[in-house]
Amino acid sequence: MSIRSAISLSVWCIAASLSACAMPTTQLGTVSPEAVRAEQLKQQQLVIEWDLRQQQRVEDVGHALLAAATPFCNGAIGTRTGVRFANLFSFSRDYYEAARSLGFSDTLMVVGVTRGSSAERSGFAVGDRLVSLDGGSAPVGLNGAQLLGRALGTRRTPAPQLTLRRGDALFLGDSASDEAVGRSDVRRAEAEIRVAVPTDTACTYNLIAARQDELNAWSDGTNVTITSAMLRFVADDDELAAVVAHEVAHNAMRHIQAKQKNAAMGGIFGAIVDIVAATQGVNTQGEFTKQGINAGSIVFSQDFEREADYVGMYLLARAGRPTAKVANFWRRMAQEDPKSIKYASTHPTTAERFVRLGQAAGEIQQKIAMGGDLRPEMRGASGVPGRALARAAAEAPRTNRPQSQATTAAAPRPKSEAIVAKTVAPVQAPLVTSAGDVSPASYTKVAVADSASYTFGPPAPRNGLSVQQVRRLASIAYLDGLEALELRQYEQAEKKLREAVRYDGGEARYHAALGRLLLKRGKATEAEAVLSAAVLLDMENAEYRELLLDARRR
Repeated sequence: MSIRSAISLSVWCIAASLSACAMPTTQLGTVSPEAVRAEQLKQQQLVIEWDLRQQQRVEDVGHALLAAATPFCNGAIGTRTGVRFANLFSFSRDYYEAARSLGFSDTLMVVGVTRGSSAERSGFAVGDRLVSLDGGSAPVGLNGAQLLGRALGTRRTPAPQLTLRRGDALFLGDSASDEAVGRSDVRRAEAEIRVAVPTDTACTYNLIAARQDELNAWSDGTNVTITSAMLRFVADDDELAAVVAHEVAHNAMRHIQAKQKNAAMGGIFGAIVDIVAATQGVNTQGEFTKQGINAGSIVFSQDFEREADYVGMYLLARAGRPTAKVANFWRRMAQEDPKSIKYASTHPTTAERFVRLGQAAGEIQQKIAMGGDLRPEMRGASGVPGRALARAAAEAPRTNRPQSQATTAAAPRPKSEAIVAKTVAPVQAPLVTSAGDVSPASYTKVAVADSASYTFGPPAPRNGLSVQQVRRLASIAYLDGLEALELRQYEQAEKKLREAVRYDGGEARYHAALGRLLLKRGKATEAEAVLSAAVLLDMENAEYRELLLDARRR
């Protein structure tokens, strides 16, 4: 039998088998393709309207928060127009017909006016069409929105002048209140108006409503993104404001820059392990460098979250939003993810967040009652990221209330800080062992702080000793160091603990014990280097993280 005949026979057999399949027993009737197409168009219109409304909701809530954060977002202060434009080409090709049916064309139309912005006060209204820019032709077509954004983003005096015509868009959304729409009708006796582009001073972070089913929100140093699932979950705009304020605080406190710096440090330590392994003939393919980067990226992640919660509460208060009920949001989050009540990795537990937010609300209310300045309490200029925050610390009233976990930061940006994250297994730097006597040393010197170099690395065969013997010597030195410490023989204790980490630099407890002793002896710079290693090796140990923070404060 030929291949073609075999295929034909197979198809016939399949068709015969399918004819015997069970089928519905009710009368289904028929529908016309036209009716289905009309409903498809309607549903696409609803998608466009929903997306525009959700984006406007985030803009309305976030506008005052971005203005309130200006004392803290050093280097990211600029102007916001409070008005958004779009045309037909702002949507995907599949939605062109639906967009046309809502009044979109190749010309730009106002699709959002932020509540409380100068654009709203100037009389902009959803549906206005852009007729001209500075008396000339207005940008149109595929790149129209980008060209207009570029023109409006250029700071100059006088401000760009727009000529707007009352539009015939079917979609008016809910970006402006009924009162605002009424005002626009009153001031529009004429078909066209000429108005200068309005601006408000605020932090220049973009606010984004993303269509995603994950209950999440995140920041990346430039943007603040809220998913559609989160927008559905929040009970009201006050809860949404709490989420946005948390993410704005992440950006303002430069947490991602700090995480990037920590990841780079972890990568250095991991690269050392890779190098040491290579000297023993083991090709790790950069695995420990990757592990180090991953480990470094989550150092202090819980403290960054605590700080974003704390600073976010102050942003809410500065923006005139209530703070007393914010903590209840985390009770509702606990219902969504019960594991987060007692267990957490990169984020604090929901129970801890509830308690801390309640404390912050009390602190803020006390300041309001006393007429104090609504600025977060800072540890001090040396631990505050950015000059603006150092000034804020100097200007803020001194109290004995809990202080935020401020941290140093540096470098550019790309990953993001999320308000909700799934619990993941703790990442620890692994140990490398070898059966042969091929390496003359088990450590490498690394510059970590301004004037400190520190040894870090796994145990390795040396001086005729096996890995097991090296580990045993490290353990003996460690116990001798602890004994000397109990006898307050600090110099001898330091000598022995240094010996322990020289033999085996892969044990977090050796580094932590030495770092604790160095802090006691006033050697804060070197202690920071030592304790950084301890934290990288044992990410879940809160005591090690607190010791490292103590070293940095000193």
